[in-house]
Amino acid sequence: MDSIIYIRVSTQPQVDKVWSLKGHLDRCREYAENNNLNIVAEFTDGESGGTYYRTGFKQVEEMLTRKEAGAVIIDGATCFGRSAAEGMAIYEEWINDEGIDIHYLDSGKVIYKGSRKLVENVKLVVSEYERERIRERTMQGRLTKAQAGKMVMSGIPPYGYRKQGFREDAVLVRY
Repeated sequence: MDSIIYIRVSTQPQVDKVWSLKGHLDRCREYAENNNLNIVAEFTDGESGGTYYRTGFKQVEEMLTRKEAGAVIIDGATCFGRSAAEGMAIYEEWINDEGIDIHYLDSGKVIYKGSRKLVENVKLVVSEYERERIRERTMQGRLTKAQAGKMVMSGIPPYGYRKQGFREDAVLVRY
């Protein structure tokens, strides 16, 4: 069966570390080979699974709409997305309405009917919950750092400031 590999990592720095994506892709390719799935395309995203509007994911949907593949291989439910409601809607559309197979490396082909529907929905809810827990832990870590008098920022310093020093010793200095 013609298949698409879809890999999602949460951030652009993870995309820039090619070895991270390579590991995902290698495992998906091996899964395809072991399950007689013919890979016709591979797409990646370096965006949060909390948003449905991801470039690579949209390309997957477009190919499926054009009937250019009948299956999607994904590392696991967390790579598919982190919104349970969107995941359930996609399962209904792709699997039940369009007859598209979804394969997870950790659990195989998704069966989305009968009692198996509950199992798959639980995976999606757990993915969404984990996304929220990651956000909470990140915010708590930033708050703790700020309360300790440390600079909390990522990326480019605010206008009129420059970063001086490295890592935990860094401070913002006015121009």
